[in-house]
Amino acid sequence: MYPFVALDGWLDDPQEKAAAIQADKDFAAGCAQLSGKVLPFVDTASAAKDMDLMRAALGDDKLTYLGFSYGTYLGEHYAHLFPTHIRALVLDAVLDPSLSADDLNISQAASFEANLKAFLADCVAHKVLAPKCAFAASGDPTSKLNALMQRLDTTPISVGNRLLTRALAQTAVAQELYDQSTWPDLDLGLTQSVAGQGGTLLAFADSYLTLNPTGTYDNEIEPKHATHRLAHPALTHVPPYPTPSPPHPTRPVRAPARCAPAPLTQPGSDSR
Repeated sequence: MYPFVALDGWLDDPQEKAAAIQADKDFAAGCAQLSGKVLPFVDTASAAKDMDLMRAALGDDKLTYLGFSYGTYLGEHYAHLFPTHIRALVLDAVLDPSLSADDLNISQAASFEANLKAFLADCVAHKVLAPKCAFAASGDPTSKLNALMQRLDTTPISVGNRLLTRALAQTAVAQELYDQSTWPDLDLGLTQSVAGQGGTLLAFADSYLTLNPTGTYDNEIEPKHATHRLAHPALTHVPPYPTPSPPHPTRPVRAPARCAPAPLTQPGSDSR
């Protein structure tokens, strides 16, 4: 899994494009080979029906539900299918069920962009004020962040027997932007990485990607792609981008193509 998640998402040369396409094909083929019988049943409608069976098995007349991110999409489906079975429904960071995979990634990138700008502005404001932001101590943090990402594209940072690639650094930054309380940790990770020490950022990425101490990953990544593939159909052909802008520090652009080669049939529709 590490080679897959470490691959650069900004396909700015033919080699990277070929490697990404092959990795996505291999990922989809592996899912089909190991879980082909299950894949058609990981759609959101099926999950909502399973939730109602769990509610009934527990003896609850009504469901009390809290959903974040994709969990809001699941909650929406449950409410649509079982409107009379709900006691309370709380949805935080709601996903728009009408968005395609591409539009969903663009929408998420816009949210990360807003959080990133807020972090960088706060970092500048605390260049001298306590608590100090070390990443702003020796230059503009925005320029330093862009330069770091560009450098990681060609020269990843060695961390033991692994590498902090640009893709993993993007994942790390995104992980720490979810909560303002983790901004000091992001400051530390970026400051160290600019100095050639990528262990902290790699640890953030590992946390997001659920890497275990044994060196194996939880199986969160695979079903996440399969479920989102059914909920938000991915492009089977990614058109050329017009005039590429610099790669975003938090989100790779490759994500919409993942799992696109896998043809799946849905017993329950994720569209309404």
